[in-house]
Amino acid sequence: MHDTLKRDSYGLGTLMALVAPPIALLLFYYLLLWVSKLMNLPCYGMRDLYLLALSANVLLMRYYLVSAKMIRTGKGILVTTFVLVAIFFIFISQP
Repeated sequence: MHDTLKRDSYGLGTLMALVAPPIALLLFYYLLLWVSKLMNLPCYGMRDLYLLALSANVLLMRYYLVSAKMIRTGKGILVTTFVLVAIFFIFISQP
């Protein structure tokens, strides 16, 4: 599996950009839920955290473009992130 993450391909970037935000969303949601219960603050819904969860792709993109020098994988992450942000603003952020 470790060798799979070292391939430079658009498909790998797209796959990683689709997998990372749901994981980050669950992590942020449960962290926020825990902190809000700890401090007696109101908890935000999942819709408010969608855009924050897409920030996981920025970290992946930076690693693959700058550190690993895998341009195709980084571009796959970039394009998929733009599509996910567009979907967010068109469908999810509407009241």
